[in-house]
Formats: sequence, structure tokens, C-alpha cells
Amino acid sequence: MINLVIDTDIGNDCDDAGALAIAHNLANQSMCDILAFTSNTSRRDGAQAIQIINHHYHRTVPVGMTNRTSFLAEEHGYGAYSRGLVSAYGHYLNGQPIEDAVTLLRRTLVASPTKVRIVCIGPLNNIADLMRSEACLESHLNGRELIKEKMESFVIMSGEFQKNRTFVVDGHPMTAEWNIIQDLSSARYVISHLDIPAVFIPYSVGLIETGQSLFDTPNYDSPIKLSYQIHSNGPRYSWDPITIYYAVMGESELFNISAPGIVSIDQQGITSFTEDSSGKHRYVRHLNHKQTVIDILNGLML
Repeated sequence: MINLVIDTDIGNDCDDAGALAIAHNLANQSMCDILAFTSNTSRRDGAQAIQIINHHYHRTVPVGMTNRTSFLAEEHGYGAYSRGLVSAYGHYLNGQPIEDAVTLLRRTLVASPTKVRIVCIGPLNNIADLMRSEACLESHLNGRELIKEKMESFVIMSGEFQKNRTFVVDGHPMTAEWNIIQDLSSARYVISHLDIPAVFIPYSVGLIETGQSLFDTPNYDSPIKLSYQIHSNGPRYSWDPITIYYAVMGESELFNISAPGIVSIDQQGITSFTEDSSGKHRYVRHLNHKQTVIDILNGLML
């Protein structure tokens, strides 16, 4: 059984909602145990959206959020669908607490009897803060020591390893992959200090659309469907759903995986990979059988 912690920037893009649906459905199949969710934006509605999705799948999982006060917290644009979920499904919340992300991450790692896999589907500020955390009442270990002792691996949606790849987000060109460029200093710190195994799901791997299953039944009602309706009014690229699926199901014929090596990020946010037999990093080169992946992910979003 995979013990899973999911760190997400839910509210920016609806594929986070699809990813959480997949995690819950895989947990329903006893493929994983979801120990905690953390939101890495400053929007309370993002953390509340996680709670709403948890309730939809009849699961109680603790939720935390960053203690930053102004990170990806726009009142317009980003957060449109998480605000929509709170408006439509606010009765699901029932006053559930939202904790400090690092406090929750540390407690979850300490309490887990077996090692934990953390899945990162957003900027890496919460993970950087965890790595920099000091000893506390629950553990005499600092953040990096705690990660080394209690974590099995990271799976991270981040970066790109195809040369000369251009990035476009909602029609806007970007110089580097979105999750990295939102907090470049945290991304560089985390990735330069990854001393346990980590697999990266790069930008290009997620360029398949999923979510159509949510619209195939006109009267189907769920917070996942509403997320996709508000954000894109249809299917969306699949960066985060693929990341969650890989994190739980692991290597298979669906994924072409690199040899071991070392990932690095330059001062502009551009990622590179150096093959090294002693390295702890790998990345998904590409998907095999793309239509099969689409069909699997669509089935797990309902």
C-alpha cells in the first residue's frame, strides 16, 4: 500500500481537481492510502476545495495550506473554480480545520508507521519550507533529516527535458515550466537538495486532454465536473492526473522512464537532466499508448 501525501496548487488549473479525483478513486480500490493534502497557495478557497472533494468521495483527510499571505492569491483569474466550488458546495465544509502546511506535513511523516510518498502538483514552496523546518515537539529531526528518515520518494510534476520546448499557459508564452517559475528560488532549493529518489513528470508528458467523461452524462453533478466547467468548459491537459496515476501505480508499459541521473534548474528556471548511474532522479520521457492513458484517467475521474 502506498502512503500518499499530495501537495497541490488547486484552484489555478482544473487538472488538480481531476488529479484529486483519481487519488480518491485509487484509494477506493485499495491502491493507496491518502494521509494528507496540502495547498501551496494563499487562497483559503483552494484548501476548502480540497475539503469539498474529500467530502464528495466520502473520505476525511486532513488539509493544510501555506502560511504565506499573498502567493497566487488573486481575487480574479486564478481561483475562479475553487471559488465556484465553495459557492456551490459550501455546505460540505462543516467548519473543518485548515492547518499550517508544514506542521501537517511534519506530523504526518512522524506518525506514519511506514515510509511516505509525496506527490507535488504545484510550486514547491511548501516542500522548501518543510526542508527548512527545525526540530519540533513531535520530532527532534529537522526537515531534511525527517524527509530522509520517513519518506520513500517524491513524484513531482515539474520542468521539461526536451530541448527548445516552448511553454504556453492559457495562450500566454512562458520562458520556463509554470510550477517552477512561480517560485523559482523554492524550486531550485528543493531540487538541489533531493537526496531521496524522485521522478519528474515534465510539461510535455501532460499534453493529452482528459476529463471528457465528466461531460458524457449531461446531468452528472460533481465538484470535479464543476471545476472543469468553470475552468475550461470541457477536457483539459493532464499534467497532474498523470502525476497522481504514476505516483500510485508506478512504472508500467504506459511510461517510458529515463535512466537515473540528476535534475538541475538554472537561474531562468530551465531544467536539465544529466544521466548518472548514482543519481537519484529520473523522469518520464513520454507516454506509451496515449489513448489507453486517456481512457484510464477518464474512468478514474468520475
